[in-house]
Amino acid sequence: MEATNLDKIKTKLQKLMRLYEGAKKINSEGEANAAAAAIQRLLTQYNLTMGDVSQEEQDRDVVKENIMSCYRFKSIGGDWEFRLMFVVCKWNFCKVFRYGKTKDKNMIFFGKEENMETVKWLYNMLCERFVSFGKARYKEYQETEDYLVKPIGLDTYLRRYLEGCAKGLDAKFQEEADREKIQNEDKDYSAKVTALVVRNGAEIDKYVGEKFGGYQKGRAMPSAKRDSCFAYGFKDGKNTQINKQVGESTREQASKVKLLK
Repeated sequence: MEATNLDKIKTKLQKLMRLYEGAKKINSEGEANAAAAAIQRLLTQYNLTMGDVSQEEQDRDVVKENIMSCYRFKSIGGDWEFRLMFVVCKWNFCKVFRYGKTKDKNMIFFGKEENMETVKWLYNMLCERFVSFGKARYKEYQETEDYLVKPIGLDTYLRRYLEGCAKGLDAKFQEEADREKIQNEDKDYSAKVTALVVRNGAEIDKYVGEKFGGYQKGRAMPSAKRDSCFAYGFKDGKNTQINKQVGESTREQASKVKLLK
């Protein structure tokens, strides 16, 4: 393709991208979907990627890192915050690891900018939501016979409940992914998602290898205590409603994957 024609295509794509972003901001789903479809048609037709369209997209399409504390809710304790972050990263093309001393441990997570934005938003929102749910569940628990016979404190209850939330959330994401694979009209959708997971994972591994010399094996997390507290958390985690407001969905990212025939 001649450079002049390519520039025209890129200009058209940039206009469509602005239209798409504008439609998303005002919750115009129909207009956003139409713009996304037009973008995908042009990318496929001219064998382009979003990184070819603008420097901004190229800058966002590289692996970065971010650090967060493992113990925002120190009184509760346990591994639930890391378990929750692990699940959120797993389903948003990121990876997370812990480092530092036990009493001052942090999480460092890696991924593309748009995926990391989604992870941070989801993690912070779900921490607050699940802790709030857990406190409400504890009040219900205080009215039960179990509490009268052998009561446990709020922090212990929350720790077990929140570990259940993380496990339930993982099950929720798995069910949604399985349903999307069945319902999606693109017969290559499943293969594209797999390719996306593999590609992002490989890019993160390369980044960690080049900057940190690879991963260091740490201690394994102890198994969560699966009692009634955990069961209520699992139920609430699996049933929680999430409306992703940041970044692209798996469907949108998968639509940009080109499979080798």
